[in-house]
Amino acid sequence: MNIKRISLFLSILLLCSNLSATTQKDKVIRAAIDIGMGGPKLQVAEIDTKTNQIVKILHTQRYFVNFYDSISRNPNNNLSSEVMTEGHKAFKEAIDMAYSFDTDRIVAIATASFRSAANGEQFAHEIQNETGIKVHIVDQNLEGKLAFQAILSKIDIVAENLVVWDVGGGSIQFITMAPDGSCIVDCGEEGVGIFTDYIIEKIQHRNIEECGSPNPMSIEDINQATAYARNLSKKIHGIFKEKISRSTTLIVGAGSVFGYGIAKILNKNLLTIEDLTLAVENLAGKTDADLGGGDYAFCEGSNLILVLGFMQILNIQQMQIINVNNADGALIYEPFWQ
Repeated sequence: MNIKRISLFLSILLLCSNLSATTQKDKVIRAAIDIGMGGPKLQVAEIDTKTNQIVKILHTQRYFVNFYDSISRNPNNNLSSEVMTEGHKAFKEAIDMAYSFDTDRIVAIATASFRSAANGEQFAHEIQNETGIKVHIVDQNLEGKLAFQAILSKIDIVAENLVVWDVGGGSIQFITMAPDGSCIVDCGEEGVGIFTDYIIEKIQHRNIEECGSPNPMSIEDINQATAYARNLSKKIHGIFKEKISRSTTLIVGAGSVFGYGIAKILNKNLLTIEDLTLAVENLAGKTDADLGGGDYAFCEGSNLILVLGFMQILNIQQMQIINVNNADGALIYEPFWQ
């Protein structure tokens, strides 16, 4: 009798152990590192593997490395040894932080930072060999899809009624979904890095190497920069202009320019063209310190101008800002985790 009881008890323990293991597999902790023009961005989250949805964001962090400057200042479009050393250090710090959350797996993606660099692929291999973390260099279409899926996972909306606008250091994407379920991505090669350089070189007629920031800007600088942004926006495909004009369409700003920069400056996540117009008018005479200081202050004002110019031409009266980036999309992009 005792032997039967012991056998039954062991069977129950084994069943509970199997159930526990199944439950654990249903919920995993993943980390994704998005290496953009302004450095790596880390996202650590609990993922429901059955629904492939983010259950909870556990940690998010940015590490400033100015890949854009390194590429744009080099005649051969190479990342310098100095910036690669900084990049290695930042990437290692991001990995260590991710593992402090008992992360099951880590993936990394690189966008314009490595696409534009002549030695970007080589640097990706070096990082992978040193850390064991695979770095996926993604094209603009996949970059856009990652942002779109990340936003779609955050809100309850019919996908066809959503337009996601992702502004990065080296590129801009508008993304929506066609009636057949395919993603439509309109890519622009001029991100905020090139736009900021244009203000310094073409409008202010200054040397980028000497100043590095367009701030402070005059009223005339702002007016000319806004006109240039409006001109850039005319390149956007008519599909997006038509969809933006519909009352049923929700426009969402994604990426660090919106999530960390503009939302912080305006102190709101619902952006209206009136709010942005006033913020741009108030930029005149402001220094980097006036714009909050820190690593990204040099481009905070030009970011506002770029977005305003696009909103004016595309007739975007208001839009929602959701603080997600490509790392959020990578967390739930199944091919990365297979």
